[in-house]
Amino acid sequence: MRELRFLVERNNQAYILAGEEALLLSVANGYQPILRFVIFDPPAVLIGYHQAVEQEVNIEEVKKRDWEIGRRPTGGGTIIMGPWQLGWEIYASNDLLGYTPESAIKIGSEGVIRALDKLGIKASFRPKNDVEVNGR
Repeated sequence: MRELRFLVERNNQAYILAGEEALLLSVANGYQPILRFVIFDPPAVLIGYHQAVEQEVNIEEVKKRDWEIGRRPTGGGTIIMGPWQLGWEIYASNDLLGYTPESAIKIGSEGVIRALDKLGIKASFRPKNDVEVNGR
């Protein structure tokens, strides 16, 4: 069994996204896997690596709400994160999470689902990449 690092962080999007990049590099260089929980404070609109901000985000609305905009170092669609929700990230090698993004997401969510079950919360995996509780 490999040792697992565990982090909980609450910060702005620049800090959290810089951490993503650093943690990706650390695992790619052979360091232990990491489970990281993050809370974005202040709220942020996060776009994927290959997206164009102007095509994905209503910039004026984001400014009115005093939210930040950040670009994730990975692909994927636009999401909104804020202090009202907890994000989770798993950094691990392919041999632990499978060799496709789909298998990594499903395998990674199994631990979250089991942990929620121990807390008495019924959760399930909903493709493409969600852990669902009470239809949400």
